Amino acid sequence: MKVLLINGSPNEKGCTYTALNEIAHTLNAEGIETEIYHIGKDPIAPCRACRACGKIGRCVIKDKVNDFVEYAREFDGYIIGSPVHYGSASGVLVPFLDRAFFVDYMSGHDSFKHKPGSAIVSARRAGTTATLDQLNKYFQINQMPIISGRYWNMVHFKNRININIAGNLYLPKNLDKTKKYPAIIVGHPFGGVKEQTAGLYAQKLAEMGYITLAFDASFYGESGGYPRKIEVPEIRVEDYSAAVDFMSNYPLADENKIGVIGICGGGCYAVSASQIDHRIKALATISMYDMGRARRQGVGDTISYEERMKTLDEIGRQRTREFRGEKRKDIRALPVKVDESTPQYAREFIEYYENPERGLHPNSDGWYSYTSLAPMMNFFPFVQIETISPRPVLFIAGENAVSKYFSEDAYSKAAEPKELFVIKDATHVDLYDVPKYMDQVLAKLDSYFKQYLI
Repeated sequence: MKVLLINGSPNEKGCTYTALNEIAHTLNAEGIETEIYHIGKDPIAPCRACRACGKIGRCVIKDKVNDFVEYAREFDGYIIGSPVHYGSASGVLVPFLDRAFFVDYMSGHDSFKHKPGSAIVSARRAGTTATLDQLNKYFQINQMPIISGRYWNMVHFKNRININIAGNLYLPKNLDKTKKYPAIIVGHPFGGVKEQTAGLYAQKLAEMGYITLAFDASFYGESGGYPRKIEVPEIRVEDYSAAVDFMSNYPLADENKIGVIGICGGGCYAVSASQIDHRIKALATISMYDMGRARRQGVGDTISYEERMKTLDEIGRQRTREFRGEKRKDIRALPVKVDESTPQYAREFIEYYENPERGLHPNSDGWYSYTSLAPMMNFFPFVQIETISPRPVLFIAGENAVSKYFSEDAYSKAAEPKELFVIKDATHVDLYDVPKYMDQVLAKLDSYFKQYLI
């Protein structure tokens, strides 16, 4: 069997190519031959609707479409990849596919009929689901069976204030549609997105037999909310309950067996959500940050009361400036530059978020509004943490994590059943994706959720 992978990006070796290349490796491992065809950067003219192809068997426009149709007929399956630069498939790909499929059909060949097809898209923020639907229609109209995936099934749902939340739903292998499964919702770190460590944990837990959901917080990633990249703790907490709303109504999920995992800053929001949403039956955090304390007192409690008051004074002045139309001020959660004074824990964040082999993602650059600091300072996620009981709480932290004291503080204030699980030798970021540490976290999560959800 031979599969043709069509790269619809103007960039020959960009993100779309990377995704297609990963698919090619997987198919090759199964003994399936593959070739990647790059459409290129040259403009592709749209169909003229002249129907001459029905008479002469070729398109009258002289470009690579005719050669592609002849070449593609020899393959047994097709995967179309496209970037989403704005809200749909790439501008060069759509006229290319329009003409290629139409020429083949009008010339009487029907070369693609009954051959399997699949689509993959790479996006900066919005438009993924619309583009997948757009590409799948080429398969549908040509009577091609569509091959869907077990992972990266995108879902959308509204939170209580009508913001559209985007998530990736992961399903267990060999899914039995006659039964209901325990479900786990995974919230990403502060400044992160669902495709990073949250998605990785969701994927791994799905492989263990859970239905899982990794979602983008409001104002970030593919979720809605304007202005972009602002932090509103109450809404971050609400997003978890909105995810529970979705999962409680998902037909294959057991609404009485829903757990939540919050990673880094997502951990403190998950703690707060669990205090008021009793549908969350088991809570776990990984490398949790108390974002309120971190903004009030700094990492390691290094910011004085006087310094905090000065910051709040400046935030007030900045709000006044922005109200009268001056430019918004953004700050970065990550170091803007790394030098000798940059602490090791900050270097580790950079190594994750700016490393294309780990957490680099176009939707996660670490910038957010300066005025967000004030509501974050006013956020106290552990004030009622004891009210989560009798539902269980698990705090997982690295032995050498800069954030470990946040988990220790939360553990000391929580009521039973509770557990603080420390991963030996691990730092904060190690738990995001380093296999030897992540394996330990996953094993603990699996035993924990099996105890309390199954």
